[in-house]
Amino acid sequence: MNILIAGHGNIGRAILSLLEEHPIKSIENIHVSELINGHEAISDITKLKGHLDVVINVTSHDYRYILPSCEKYDIHYIDTGFNLSSDIVDVLSVMENDKSRRIKMWGVGMNPGLIEYMYRRQNIDKSHVAIEFETDTAMASHSEYIFHTWSPECYFIEAGIEQPYAFVDGNMQLIARNEAGADMEIYFDGENRKYLWIPHEELYSMAKSNPYCKVCAFLYSAPQKAQEQAILSRKNEGLIHEIPVLHDISGYDSVGILIYDEDKQLTYVYNKADHQECYKKYSVNGTCWQVACGVYTALTLIPYLELGGYTFSTIPADLFSVIDHTLEKIDFRIQTSKNAISESEFLNKIISPFFHI
Repeated sequence: MNILIAGHGNIGRAILSLLEEHPIKSIENIHVSELINGHEAISDITKLKGHLDVVINVTSHDYRYILPSCEKYDIHYIDTGFNLSSDIVDVLSVMENDKSRRIKMWGVGMNPGLIEYMYRRQNIDKSHVAIEFETDTAMASHSEYIFHTWSPECYFIEAGIEQPYAFVDGNMQLIARNEAGADMEIYFDGENRKYLWIPHEELYSMAKSNPYCKVCAFLYSAPQKAQEQAILSRKNEGLIHEIPVLHDISGYDSVGILIYDEDKQLTYVYNKADHQECYKKYSVNGTCWQVACGVYTALTLIPYLELGGYTFSTIPADLFSVIDHTLEKIDFRIQTSKNAISESEFLNKIISPFFHI
């Protein structure tokens, strides 16, 4: 299998580092489109036609830009997102009716991506609420330094421009945002942190994947200085472009789902990536490593999938053992906690003010 990593930014480098550390036997050649130096992914796909099996799109280009070339030359396609949250319903509708001669995998990073698998793996068969809950405690050596652990521009779109939403009983519900600051403060892992409601692609596919899901939404606490800047940038968009992405940092990124079921049991299912450990091993921060783990897992699934379109919410359940084996190989640990946050905070701050269920 010959692959092309289209885009060699933070995520592209993370994928390459992971593949170098944990080679996949079926991969013979890895090509990289170094967009920074002016090479265009479309040009590289054309040059490699007939000698290319998979393209991984981690460029800033919308899938509608790169995908046609993959379809033209019968190349499998992997994308870490959907580019715009507003596209999610349309994309999944097209995907579910996909009759192409190749495999297309959408949203196969961390979230969207492995977060969906973590949710499905719980096999919940009772009424419940699923709140995606991410806490990034990243700190630079200088505590006042403003930075992010992934694309500041994409984060600004989610935290500053787009209207947050949830899926309630399968229907999209807009969430009122506190335009003056954070949406709420939650006590997590020994400290109070500020969180924002975030619109995200996987909420639709997660809610659709389980008929017992009453509410599916996403709360995110980004590195606090970057989050404050994103709130300010709602009035001055230029501020966000000054924020760099750092890798040699301390702290962690905990990405998971708070699940509250009809028996009043609150469980946090999560993966926790230590930024400094990931930097020492892969030269990227924990957030980028988590996304790369989703892409790596998707690559291992290619030989097992029938032709058509997939997200991690639609991967056949009989391939769960393949995913489990892959995640164990790359030391991606799925953990659970019964006391990540208090039940009273969950109900009084997260659920009651926003959702009537």
